[in-house]
Amino acid sequence: MAKFPKKPWITQAILNCINRKDELYKAYLAESSYINFQQFKTYTNILNGLKRKAEKNVFAKCIYET
Repeated sequence: MAKFPKKPWITQAILNCINRKDELYKAYLAESSYINFQQFKTYTNILNGLKRKAEKNVFAKCIYET
């Protein structure tokens, strides 16, 4: 259950990616190795890019529809 209202650009695919990022973070906490940290950090950076791109697409769509 979400703590905050869902933003319109957060799709189910992005939610799945967020859950995967959380799993990678838990794996890093369980065994703090350099490899686990790099996997978590790389995935986080890619996810942030996806979220930014999705947000821009939603706002661009709103602008062009009005």
